[in-house]
Amino acid sequence: SREPKSTTATDENPSVFDLFSNGVKTNRDEWVYGFDIGSLREKAIFFTDTYNGMLDNKDFSYNPVIKWSRDLRNEFIRGRRIIYSNEKLLQSLYRPFVQRHHFADFTMNDVLTRNHYEIFGSDLRQTNRVICFSGIASSKSFQVLGTDKLPGFDTLEKTQCLPLYRYTENGERVSNITQWGIDRINDHYKKEWGEDFSKIYPKGITAEHIFAYTYAVLHDPVYRHDYAVDLTREFPRLPLYHDFQVWERMGQELLDLHIGFESAEPYPLERIDQAGDAKRVILRPDKEQGSIRLDDKTTLTGGVALPAGQPLRPGVGAGPVQGAQASRPHHRGEVQRLPLRRLQGAGHRPAQAGLHGQRPHNGHSGRHGVLG
Repeated sequence: SREPKSTTATDENPSVFDLFSNGVKTNRDEWVYGFDIGSLREKAIFFTDTYNGMLDNKDFSYNPVIKWSRDLRNEFIRGRRIIYSNEKLLQSLYRPFVQRHHFADFTMNDVLTRNHYEIFGSDLRQTNRVICFSGIASSKSFQVLGTDKLPGFDTLEKTQCLPLYRYTENGERVSNITQWGIDRINDHYKKEWGEDFSKIYPKGITAEHIFAYTYAVLHDPVYRHDYAVDLTREFPRLPLYHDFQVWERMGQELLDLHIGFESAEPYPLERIDQAGDAKRVILRPDKEQGSIRLDDKTTLTGGVALPAGQPLRPGVGAGPVQGAQASRPHHRGEVQRLPLRRLQGAGHRPAQAGLHGQRPHNGHSGRHGVLG
């Protein structure tokens, strides 16, 4: 297979990732998602036939038998038809650890843009890994989840996506980690570790290493606490911790677990049910006991107990190799932070184009979709 290529960035236009995007915003989830593929197919065909029939008859009554929106009305006015195809039925990540069949037609999905085709290829089925996280001004706490499926805007909250790869218009897979990011991170740790660098990464730190490291750092409870205010106002930035290789290893394990959740070995929990019907949902973990209280009648036990005072970062801080200089405390002022995306107006990609960008006319990849 062809080796992925890295993109370029400059000191005047720095970023670790080239492309980023919102998740898909359908504005009609009940019509384009479903657990049962047969029922979804029937809904999609009915919607298609109804819409196209009204288009043929020049019926601008916008019959509420199907779900209309501003974007769909605009497509209708332009005379754009919906073309049904079984090839548009695919698996998407609807909610955390919940996959649904998805009719991924760019007319029926209001914000299915060229960016999404660039992430998953012209058929939206090509191999990739994506870091999803909650967007700016989310009402809930910061969330992160990896996936290899097309995510929705509401998979988390105002979902933003950072892919590992991109697909060009001719179908070539290229790295979405910029050469600027790779060079900057390698130079940083060569200086930080000295001769230990070549012992840990003989071939250098790669795009895949950086992707896994990013995933671990964004999950770090200390990072989320230290930058809690920043994460509600701006795109995350990537701190460069001393023990990169520990974070990279944890990130890879987390990615494999979260993306492969359906094949993961079930944890040996025991369910304890008390007599009677539950009247109150609780959903409260007890970390010291290793249990989860589901409701006032049901408890899951057998989890890993975390004694009070145990560090939030087990295994972190031992330095790059045995006997090497120990990691310093990761205080906010002691680490360099790199931008994960380019600033608005810098370079060939707009940093925040809102939710409505140019949409593909033929369902294929492009370079100017929604980037916000």
